[in-house]
Amino acid sequence: MEIPFLIPVSLLSTCLGFMFLMGAGFLLFQNSTVRGGIQTQGTVIGLASDPNEPDMFTPVIRFQTQTGQECTFQGTVYSGKPEHKIGQRVTVVYHANQPEKARIKGENRVLLLIVGGFGIVLTCVGLVLGMGGLISAL
Repeated sequence: MEIPFLIPVSLLSTCLGFMFLMGAGFLLFQNSTVRGGIQTQGTVIGLASDPNEPDMFTPVIRFQTQTGQECTFQGTVYSGKPEHKIGQRVTVVYHANQPEKARIKGENRVLLLIVGGFGIVLTCVGLVLGMGGLISAL
């Protein structure tokens, strides 16, 4: 029995879709690690370049905790055209017992939507093609 062309394409699309969905799940988990944290204002004090891609930058943020401790951290999203400018104020979210793991509020929301959207589309396309391949095989 010959395997219809649509079935391998379907499997590939579905697997890629699941990988994108797992990536979106990881981004969602990263966002949830600061959910319920303390919000404060921080200031962009510089831009750090990606060691592997020198033309990609992320902001370096300084903020003060409720206890007066001064903390500095780097954003998690790198881009060719930095979203933040030096001196800009941003909302920072952190947990009182781990201020060094602070995040810029909503920083990877757009990335989450893109990765999750690709995951949903590829998975749906894979499932539809798979169904079509199975029906044509019968």
